[in-house]
Amino acid sequence: LNVASMFDFKQPTRDLARLCAREGFDDPVARILSETGRLSRHPVFNVGVFAGREKLGEASGPSLNEARIRAAVRALKGWYLYSPLDVRVPSETEGPNAKPWKPVLVDIGEVIV
Repeated sequence: LNVASMFDFKQPTRDLARLCAREGFDDPVARILSETGRLSRHPVFNVGVFAGREKLGEASGPSLNEARIRAAVRALKGWYLYSPLDVRVPSETEGPNAKPWKPVLVDIGEVIV
């Protein structure tokens, strides 16, 4: 099951702004990182979404608006699809010298629909 395909954000820039406000981050700002062919038939814009100095997401697109939306979607997917690297499962608590199990908290959670 590809979990990333289940995310369909209707207004990703608004959702990202709400997420940043909820988590106490600075407001997200889209900045052009690079561009090529602005006056050609097939321009490519590379846009990054930043909260303060922290880059949340980056994406390319044929227009500034499309690149900005794609970068916001990548930032949201990066937040919600994050998986910690060092995870212990409850079955590892069984045994004589096992440490007690402590759940891993990724996001205290609020679903934005």
